[in-house]
Amino acid sequence: MKRMSVLCCAIVFLCAWSSVAFGETVLTYLVYSSSGQASLDWTMRQVEEFNKTNGKGIRVDVIVGNQEKMRTMMAAGVPPDMLSMSDFGYLARQGWFVDIKPFLLRDNLMKLFNPALLAQLEKDGGIYTVPWFINAGASYFNRDLFDNAGVATPIQMGANWTWEAMLTASKKLTIDADGNGLPESFGIDRVYAYFPTAVAQAGGAFYEFDEKEQPIRSLWNTPEVRMAAEYVLNFYTSGTVPHKYHLEGRLNQAAYYFWEGKTAINVTDHLGILDSYLRNAAFEWDFALQPIGPAGPINHMDNSIGGPNILTTCKDVEAAWEFMKFYLMDRDRMIGFVRDVGVLPALLSAQPSYPVLKNLGNKNFAAVFEQSSFPSKRPLYTVERFLIPRFVSLDQVWSGRKPVETMLLEIHEQMSAFIKEQLDK
Repeated sequence: MKRMSVLCCAIVFLCAWSSVAFGETVLTYLVYSSSGQASLDWTMRQVEEFNKTNGKGIRVDVIVGNQEKMRTMMAAGVPPDMLSMSDFGYLARQGWFVDIKPFLLRDNLMKLFNPALLAQLEKDGGIYTVPWFINAGASYFNRDLFDNAGVATPIQMGANWTWEAMLTASKKLTIDADGNGLPESFGIDRVYAYFPTAVAQAGGAFYEFDEKEQPIRSLWNTPEVRMAAEYVLNFYTSGTVPHKYHLEGRLNQAAYYFWEGKTAINVTDHLGILDSYLRNAAFEWDFALQPIGPAGPINHMDNSIGGPNILTTCKDVEAAWEFMKFYLMDRDRMIGFVRDVGVLPALLSAQPSYPVLKNLGNKNFAAVFEQSSFPSKRPLYTVERFLIPRFVSLDQVWSGRKPVETMLLEIHEQMSAFIKEQLDK
């Protein structure tokens, strides 16, 4: 134990010495190893340029690691000066992250970002994450199938694109031309994966969290969650979703995914399907807002804003802020981020480059921007895999083998037991 203490002290001494080596201010920046190679490469290029050109004697050293690396550095008393990694948002309330709101106000930079998205970052009046990217999305629809069925599109419906409207349209868009009980085309794709979003649109959530952003209570049996499950079940009982027939063993739903051109509505996928599946689609498609539920057209999984943090233990917060402005608040630099990484930037001035670089000029990409004005009304914190809603199967409900209320109560009891076990550790 004594040797370990000496070693930790030595590490702290060496890091302190290296932070001012050769008259430089050396800042460490821990970035997530699973960010993707394109993102890591882009970051390394920006850091290299900053180190060469800042003219203020600041050098940023990048450390690539994971959550365990962060915990190890903190335990050794040498946390990074800056951090870009999920799962540590709770550190803001523990005083570990710098409130950057005063810096944004001082430098007149609040105007660079969507106020609705900045509001998502606020905790107790402060902003502890530097805005970088948006996990954005809206919904998709197959324009050809809508036109062929003579159904008004979500764009045409506008404010009337509601839960009821989506269910009604889905029924009209499900076509069983030969009358054999197995439709050739369907109204909606993978609506089971839409269930978490439906919960948010109902004004609900799956868990209650404490000040450390840890789950302390299951909400799986609340009225909002039941309302969402019963709404999603309607698509199964009306036979408008391929997954119903997949569960019955009558077809392979993969052949009916939205990008195959056989389903009309997709309220499930992120922008990632643009390059992966829709780039060469053989049908006309477009974007629309999520349907308007009781709490609005919220998208549970998308429209969250992310970015790095500056730690309060940072050797020079002003130097770290200079780097963040260079790194994330320059229009041309963020356009390069769109081009090289393919992610929608938080910087407003760079956002118009996304549809241009993605060849989406004839699409209603404005819906994606508009969707960002409807963030979840409940916090979306990271939880253990066992608790993640998308990994919880409700197939017994969707197949009609178990009532909604019974299934949700069973899940609630399982989640409650797991949460209690975690809290008792």
